[in-house]
Amino acid sequence: MKSKTDKKEKKWIKKLAKGDERAFQKIYEKHWEQLYLAAYKRLDSSTIAEELVQDLFMDLWTKRASVNIRSSLGAYLAGALKYRILDHMRHQLVREKYIRHLTQYYITEKNEVLENIYSQDLQEQLQLAENQLPPRCYTIYQLSRKHHFSNREIAEHLEISTKTVENQITKALRMLRTHLTKVSTLFSLIGMHWF
Repeated sequence: MKSKTDKKEKKWIKKLAKGDERAFQKIYEKHWEQLYLAAYKRLDSSTIAEELVQDLFMDLWTKRASVNIRSSLGAYLAGALKYRILDHMRHQLVREKYIRHLTQYYITEKNEVLENIYSQDLQEQLQLAENQLPPRCYTIYQLSRKHHFSNREIAEHLEISTKTVENQITKALRMLRTHLTKVSTLFSLIGMHWF
């Protein structure tokens, strides 16, 4: 035996199909809260739960003439809401995955750009520091580091002692290290403000 509620809902569904706004209002008032609470329980967001339930009722009204409800109205609406929730969750996962990917890409790209900038600046600073070396020190440093001469080859080429070559290379490296340490500290301070 069918209950009074089932008979009422069947009347509402028939009237809804014909565009009866009062029937729609009755359906809305009877089922909105229960659907909202079910959506909120799964999504833990009142805004999204409300949006999904509102969209469900908008679709019900828009497609009222073609809606085919075979079970109870409550079961039909609960099932439709379930699919909306699953669809929302699926879209949310895709969105989050995309955001993670985009964020990782942005960080990687930003790091590569910064590394290129730092590398270029460091090369410029090294060149500047090399140019500030005393002339003899600069020549010996260039032969050692740029032309890959051994200390003995430099000594023979410049007609100086190997000890002098060693002292000049040590002096050049100390001056370059001092200059680059200052630059490196500056880069570190600047780099902290970029992130």
